[in-house]
Amino acid sequence: MEYRKKLEEEFLEVISNHSAAIPFPVFLAALLMAVSASISPDLTYLPFIWLLAVFFVLLVRWFFLRDILTSKYVSKENRMTLVIRLSLLNGLVHASAISFFDQLDSPERAVQTLLLLGVSVGAVATTSGHRQIFSAFAFPVFISLFLSWGLFGVDKTVEDTFEKQFYRYAIPFFLLLFLMVLLSLAKNYRKMFTESFNMRSQEEKTNAKLKGLNTQLTQALEETTEANASKTRFLAAASHDLRQPIHTLTFSSTALSLQNLDDESRRISRNMDKAIQALSKQMDSLLDISKLDAGVVELEPEVFSLHDFLNQLHINNLPQMQDKHVEFTLDLPVVMENLDIETDYVQFSRIVNNLLNNALKHTEEGQISIELKKVGGKALLSIIDTGEGISEDDQKKIFDEFFQVKNPQRSSKEGLGLGLSIVKRLIKLLDMPFQLQSVLGEGTKVTLEIPLINGNNEGGEEQEFPSSDARINILCVDDDEQILEALRTVFEAIGYGVYLASGTDAAMGVIEYHTPDILLADLRLEGEDSGFETVRSVREVLPNLPAFLITGNIDPQSLRAAREAGVEMLHKPLEPKILLQKIQVALGA
Repeated sequence: MEYRKKLEEEFLEVISNHSAAIPFPVFLAALLMAVSASISPDLTYLPFIWLLAVFFVLLVRWFFLRDILTSKYVSKENRMTLVIRLSLLNGLVHASAISFFDQLDSPERAVQTLLLLGVSVGAVATTSGHRQIFSAFAFPVFISLFLSWGLFGVDKTVEDTFEKQFYRYAIPFFLLLFLMVLLSLAKNYRKMFTESFNMRSQEEKTNAKLKGLNTQLTQALEETTEANASKTRFLAAASHDLRQPIHTLTFSSTALSLQNLDDESRRISRNMDKAIQALSKQMDSLLDISKLDAGVVELEPEVFSLHDFLNQLHINNLPQMQDKHVEFTLDLPVVMENLDIETDYVQFSRIVNNLLNNALKHTEEGQISIELKKVGGKALLSIIDTGEGISEDDQKKIFDEFFQVKNPQRSSKEGLGLGLSIVKRLIKLLDMPFQLQSVLGEGTKVTLEIPLINGNNEGGEEQEFPSSDARINILCVDDDEQILEALRTVFEAIGYGVYLASGTDAAMGVIEYHTPDILLADLRLEGEDSGFETVRSVREVLPNLPAFLITGNIDPQSLRAAREAGVEMLHKPLEPKILLQKIQVALGA
């Protein structure tokens, strides 16, 4: 039922669109019929009275059909009925031309017939072949023509001969054939119209489905993006709350180790350092995830020898492999000794070391090997182990955050399960396709695809920071007294001058009487105060003062804000050795 209604509305819309163009040519044909009929001496006014009737019907038809779909004069249920009736009225008026046919000679009557047939042919198109609408117009017209030629014959002045009788029956017969042709054309026209409507309806349904699917996909993408953002915010908040006490512990432990301790106390101090460093590494993993998701990791590509890098990697990791009684081999073809790569050395090293450590973790006995092959302009670096392997289901999840194979109890000895999540992000960042192959109980093979270049080995060596005997004065700003005291103890122990401030106002008070060489400010200060405000205010007085922001906050917004402000952000817990190196580099010491 719904389909029929829509199809009917489509017919009505086409007829409504044609309503403005039809009256003029039809009236022109009627005018030609009236003028040609008025030539007859027996006809004076009748053809023009008929012409006025045609004009009136055309006017009424135009008035109702021009806005048939929105007309306030016709209800929806009666629209098609009205169109059929108007078509019938139009056909009857045109058929009434028979009233003056008996006064016309055969040539004049033939002209009238041809004009009516022409209007009938046009009606096929203007009605879109609609059977009822077209029939309502055509049947009155053709019936009148049948009667005209059947009753009056060829010419009233011609005697009743065989030829006259022949035309009396032959012309109506040909008119009947012509009507059948028009009905067939109308049927085909209607069929094409219906098929076109069906195609458009199907296309609309398909577009509606695609639009619905697109909406669902967009919504799913937005939900996924929001979920990832929420996860990153959670990691940032959790990391900050955990880093603050670890940061205090780190500097307090370092300050303790600088004191004169007996052997037992020093042993306890070393154990504390190890525990704090392990916890700090777990916090660093959370920070790495947040940085990578925030898109603030800047790559520093450099050219270095892949051959030399892997040799050093083998040397560095051989002791721990031997401790676990795992055979560690390195397969480097001689022909690849002079092949270099250009990428971020630090991030690439993290990827390879993480994959190697993961292989060692899951290989209790057997062998771990590193293989290097050249394929075209690329190197294929494979890390292969004969460990426990990974099931097909786990292979889909091992790069997810916090997922660990065979650690359902979440043992702290196994870490947080973020290593491979970081590897996945770094591989994408460095644009290095990788392939994972693993068979449960047999082992695992991870292959990296690395572009090669021809160049010199210019990277991969540790950077040594120069030392300086010059006295350095540091302004430390933090609202935590314990952290300030720990910083004072460490810096004074190595001969630095230290100025302490609990916030921006206190820092401004310090620089009225002292000129620090560098500023260390905690990001979160008391109330609405912040490290950003401290750096901004101090630099208004000392524009070129180097500064660092120290924070446990790893949310992407803070990372971007620090980057835009031109201030390097250091993350808690911060090792004193690394902080001292940062200070020396910033001051060019």
